[in-house]
Amino acid sequence: MRKIDIIFNMKSLDNETQYKVIGEYKNERLIFVDPDGDSNYIVLKKDGIEYYKKGESNLKFLFILNQITKGTYAVSGNTFEFRIHTKLLEYSTEKIAINYDLYQGEDLINSNTLNINYHNI
Repeated sequence: MRKIDIIFNMKSLDNETQYKVIGEYKNERLIFVDPDGDSNYIVLKKDGIEYYKKGESNLKFLFILNQITKGTYAVSGNTFEFRIHTKLLEYSTEKIAINYDLYQGEDLINSNTLNINYHNI
């Protein structure tokens, strides 16, 4: 396990979240706590990326390039299911870039860009 600096940036159609935190990298996983106190886990796999968030809200998304995958978002006792269309998925030893659309039924709910830069401390 190694300590890493993480710069997190998420842009959606109507919102942008950016912050810098210290996290850990272990077994192809980025692990960090965001400014809201939620635990975040990003699992780098051969064919895609899994993103989990646990806390006030819980999120589970799977990103595979040019495939429709499933995701869930739970908050205040309500769980929302999404279809995820990943349009861009690039990752290396220091950067993750994902561009994806969220659908419920046939309706586009949001279009998002997630960029994470990280490096050893």
